[in-house]
Amino acid sequence: MFFYKILLDIMDKKSMSIPDVARATGLHDSTIRSIINRKSKSVALDVAAKISQGLDIDISALNGGDISAGRNVFNASANKNGFICLPVEQQHIKKYRALDGHGKRIVDFILDSEHERTQQVNALRIYNDEVAEEISMAVYWESAAAGFGNYLSGDNNNFEMMSFPATEVPPKADFGIRISGNSMEPGIYDGDIVWVEATPEINSGEVGIFVLNGESYCKELQISSSSKGRAVSLISHNNAYSPVNVKEGDTLRTVGRVLIS
Repeated sequence: MFFYKILLDIMDKKSMSIPDVARATGLHDSTIRSIINRKSKSVALDVAAKISQGLDIDISALNGGDISAGRNVFNASANKNGFICLPVEQQHIKKYRALDGHGKRIVDFILDSEHERTQQVNALRIYNDEVAEEISMAVYWESAAAGFGNYLSGDNNNFEMMSFPATEVPPKADFGIRISGNSMEPGIYDGDIVWVEATPEINSGEVGIFVLNGESYCKELQISSSSKGRAVSLISHNNAYSPVNVKEGDTLRTVGRVLIS
């Protein structure tokens, strides 16, 4: 099973949102969101280790094992200084000790060379992150409900200007809205900021921000036609929620399209 699916399963069983995971693991929200949105098949070992420790999950669970297990692997292999040695690393150490002098010198040379290269790459990445261009975007204080609906006010002052790395904001984004509720999980979690392209119309099957009879929603638009006419519904991605059907006489306004990476 791919890593992002395992992570989503763990989050669902522990009733955790992306911000919850970020706080527990010490990872950035964007890192967790990127794993999920990009449907990552695997992640770096240090990221897996932080998730394992932060969520109190055995490292084997992140390879598809039983997520109910504790982190015994880490506890059993941590030395008195708290340094964590994963099982695969323990196997490498055993193999290294079995090498003769010539083999150890070759491994040492490769290890030193790769360590130096990795340090240079990480230093460059940190530098690029520090000098990365930032963009200022309006993020609305009042949440677009991903649950039962909150009123999205027309007050133009009802937002906060926030700075984000330009790489994290889609080119077509006009503003952000902080989501409340869990009806769009998995994919959009309680507390997430979604980026919105302001447009009065979106296509059926797309996720958008809507105001229905004065209540705001983050939902997938579904339009169907039959002999009885045209039916419009706002669909949740969480199966625990029923569709919100737009009835005759209702007032529905499309605020914009949610840009999902």
